[in-house]
Amino acid sequence: MRTALLLAAAVAYAATFALVWPRHRSRVRLVRRVYRHVDEVLGARKYEADRAATLRRRWSWISRDLANALYPPTQHAGAVALPRYHRMRRGRDLLGRPSGYVDLALSPVPWPRRFRPWHVPALTLRWTSEAGVAVGGHQWFTRLEKQVAQALGLEWSDELFETKAAFSHDRVRLVLARPRPVPDGLPFRPQPKEPADAG
Repeated sequence: MRTALLLAAAVAYAATFALVWPRHRSRVRLVRRVYRHVDEVLGARKYEADRAATLRRRWSWISRDLANALYPPTQHAGAVALPRYHRMRRGRDLLGRPSGYVDLALSPVPWPRRFRPWHVPALTLRWTSEAGVAVGGHQWFTRLEKQVAQALGLEWSDELFETKAAFSHDRVRLVLARPRPVPDGLPFRPQPKEPADAG
C-alpha cells in the first residue's frame, strides 16, 4: 500500500513538472532573449564583467581554477559569459536590494500555453553606471527601443513604444503603443532595393 502511494505521488509530481516546466522555461527564454539584445545598451555587459572580475579575485586565494570556473573571464574577442537568470530578471537579492535588468509584463496566457514574444505588451529595464543615458540623451533611448523591438520581433518606428524614464531609480519603461496581433505564420515582406547606379 505504501509503495503504491509513493509511486502515485511520484507519477503525479512528474506529470505536474512536465506540464509546468515548459511554461516556466518559456518565460526564462524570453528574459534571456531580451537581455541579450539590450545588455550592451544598458551597460550590463561591462558591469557584469567587472563584477565577475572582482569576485574572481576574491575566490582566487582558494583556487584560481575554481574562481575561473565560477566566474569565467572575458575572452579575447570580448565575449562574456551570460550571467545567471536571477541576475538578468529584475527582482531582489538575498539582502533585499534591487537587482537584475529585465522585468517583463506578460499578457494573460491560458495555462499551460507557453509565453511568446507577442505576449509582452510592456517591460521595465534597469540601466547601470556604465550606460551613457545622460550623455546619449534621446539617441540612447532610441537605440534601446530599436534593440527591444528586435528582441520582440517588431519593426521599429517612432510610434512603436511609449517610453518613460525614472532617472532617480535608473529605470526605463517601454509600453507598446498599439496591441500586437498574434502572428499567423511568417510575415515575409519584400524589402525596397537600393537604386542601381546610373551609367
